[in-house]
Amino acid sequence: MKFYVGSSSDVEQRLKLHNLGRVKATSNGVPWNVVYVEVFESSLEARRREHEIKGWNSAKRIQRMINM
Repeated sequence: MKFYVGSSSDVEQRLKLHNLGRVKATSNGVPWNVVYVEVFESSLEARRREHEIKGWNSAKRIQRMINM
């Protein structure tokens, strides 16, 4: 299973761009679905969390987070 981890102020619009193939890095995985969302007070906090999750480098750990 593949997971895309990212941050956006408009999740639905970002998902739409990914599924239209407008994001080069994810165009091979279409269609994408949102399975987990976290909300933050600031974009800085969101980017820090994104960086933390990407640092895990483990689909199993991400799956456990989703299933909580």
